[in-house]
Amino acid sequence: MKVPRLRSFIVPVVLALYLSAPPMITAQDLVEDVYWVFFRGSHSVDHAASHEVSARAFERRERRGEPSRETPVAQHYVDEIARLGADVRLQSDLLGAVSAQMTKDVLREVETLTFVERIVPLSPTRKLIREPAREEMSVFKRGSSDEAGPSAEVLRRINALAPLARGINGRGIILGFLDTQYDGFQHPAFAVHQLESRILGEEDFVGLTQHNLHGLSVASVAAGRYEGRLLGPGHGAYILAATTEYVPTETRAEEEYFVAGLEWLEASGVDVVNISLGYTTFEDFEYDYADLDGATAVTTLAVQRAVELGVVVVTSAGNEGQSDWRYISTPADAPAAITVAAVNADSSRATFSSVGPTADGRIKPDVAAPGVNVPIATGASAFGLGRGTSFSAPLVAGVVTQMLQVNGDLTPAVVQRILRETSHQSAEPDTLLGWGIINADAAIRAAEAHRTSTEPAAHSFDHEAAVSAVYPNPSTKYTTFSVSVYAPHVDTRLEILDVTGRLVTTAVNGTLGPGHHTLPVFVGGLPPGMYLYRFTGGGAHQHGSFIVIR
Repeated sequence: MKVPRLRSFIVPVVLALYLSAPPMITAQDLVEDVYWVFFRGSHSVDHAASHEVSARAFERRERRGEPSRETPVAQHYVDEIARLGADVRLQSDLLGAVSAQMTKDVLREVETLTFVERIVPLSPTRKLIREPAREEMSVFKRGSSDEAGPSAEVLRRINALAPLARGINGRGIILGFLDTQYDGFQHPAFAVHQLESRILGEEDFVGLTQHNLHGLSVASVAAGRYEGRLLGPGHGAYILAATTEYVPTETRAEEEYFVAGLEWLEASGVDVVNISLGYTTFEDFEYDYADLDGATAVTTLAVQRAVELGVVVVTSAGNEGQSDWRYISTPADAPAAITVAAVNADSSRATFSSVGPTADGRIKPDVAAPGVNVPIATGASAFGLGRGTSFSAPLVAGVVTQMLQVNGDLTPAVVQRILRETSHQSAEPDTLLGWGIINADAAIRAAEAHRTSTEPAAHSFDHEAAVSAVYPNPSTKYTTFSVSVYAPHVDTRLEILDVTGRLVTTAVNGTLGPGHHTLPVFVGGLPPGMYLYRFTGGGAHQHGSFIVIR
């Protein structure tokens, strides 16, 4: 909040009185601005997470991340800067920081605190990457029985049709989005998700009325499904969605919304996050090219921390390729983010697609995908075509859900490496398309091979398949069984029983091929309590337990 500017005035005084007088408080000292306050090592005896962390998030951190990187902000740090007069707006355990509104006078006092590492202004954000979808309403006609419809051509160009035909569609993986609005996913492209209760949550961190469904369109590219009209490579995934972007204005709060939204997704147990947004130029501040070093922008730092906790983050490169800026934006400069460029129908680089390198000399973008005439869901139950890196990124995010479906142990770094190594110009990466156009089938097969290559040979086992993990446990809606198969084809059966041994349901009864499988089982309809599972795979028999809570 800013106070009215005071009219300056001069009072004649003798020199002696002037020298002994206290410093004059100026109007500028009374103006309140917002800053990020970063703390030194936020671990403390009184620290407690500022948000509820799900069992699924803890499991993912242990499985794919660095759990020690979670550093909840010590409450006495927050209390101390509040005592000095700072109005704390957002507490971020992801960053080990808070955003706070304070006067220059309070700022000077906070700067002297020994536990404060650094303070940076909260930049007012302006959206540059998010190019509105070029929509062509009702241009698709149902003239084909092909389920993918117009999406088939886009999927063919990234070699994603073959894994979809094998049933690899992101099933069991949680895919998150940071974007504008999603209209409650009431579009018919998400009807099957609603039917199967796979929309796990939608949170609006903006809290202001707007009418922009860019988020819906982006999500549909990754995970939408409507026969003959649209098919996303990750259409079997669960979905979490955060509204962090407010289109009508360009306020300084949007970086806070971004951090809060990403923190919510991470704590909710998300596996993959798509970000079709970016930030470079602001109303009264702009990043220099030198700031694209992967360690400066708040959004970039948040992405890096989320990746350290096991989240795979996919982000658009940007649509500034033809502008004076040309380069990628933040958070696309994050080293651990999978930054995606856009290509045309002929696989040439789309001229609007932003380029690298980063300020510290790293190759960005990482990979590329179609970004012109991409089939999307739009408002009013319509379908259209999208143009921009906003729509190339979710294609890659959808493929990442497929990779994690076949190998749930892949870390974000390994996912990034596999995508690079299987892309079309992996031998000669450049700063235009990175390692090149992704090859979904090759990446998914590499993900499977990465799992099996680290396992002992199948003949050394006295069984053909085994349950390697059950998560989250306790569970509220879905319990996922991770199953490793060590033989060419194994008939499997997974039964759920109550504690008396009575059969409740047969969750899985079918044939699985070699590799790692994630099998989600809906348990939301079961009364709370302990349950048993009985798994049969080939000649193997395995038993275990899990807990259902409300």
